[in-house]
Amino acid sequence: MGNNMISLRRRAFALMGVVMLALGCAGAGSPQTRYYLLPPPPAVVAEALDREGIRLQIRSLELPHYLDRSQLVSREGEGESVMVLAETEQWGGSLRGQIASFVVLDLMQKIGSAQVALAPDRLPGRVDLSLELEILRFERGSDQRVHLTAQWRLLRGESLLRFEVTPLHGSRTVGRQGLAGVAGEMGVLLQQFTSVVAAAVVAESERLQ
Repeated sequence: MGNNMISLRRRAFALMGVVMLALGCAGAGSPQTRYYLLPPPPAVVAEALDREGIRLQIRSLELPHYLDRSQLVSREGEGESVMVLAETEQWGGSLRGQIASFVVLDLMQKIGSAQVALAPDRLPGRVDLSLELEILRFERGSDQRVHLTAQWRLLRGESLLRFEVTPLHGSRTVGRQGLAGVAGEMGVLLQQFTSVVAAAVVAESERLQ
């Protein structure tokens, strides 16, 4: 994974630099549909990445079916048992695809290695560590805060090194009137999550040397 891939991914995120895009109205008198994108992670400086650094293969990134849709999802009601789909508040691109690009770029920066790939992309040659990610929850809750819960496994070959469930909670509320702040808070929580994973990757890599 070289500078070209990083450059292509950065250009893709540059096109997503505006969190909310207004792409038009459904018709006269109809509510305007607003489209959202996750904010990009901090810029990756290709020259600062070690081309011979930790070789991390992300084997999988899974989302629950209720999140893998065009509409933004919120939870409401007692026990947060009610899922609310915002028909006029939608993602401007695949949510899984946005999370995947974010995670790869942010992990590159945080472990200082250009050798990070997410399936179906494969690292050529050896793999130092493998990562399996499953998003269990990632939406605004009834408390008007964004919540992220992710289950992840870190492996060397087929040997399990770590198995963790990481719950994270937004620090600010996102009001009921519009969901403009949701995408931004999701970006903040993704950065916190990749920091947790990156610390584990670096620690296990040092232990295995």
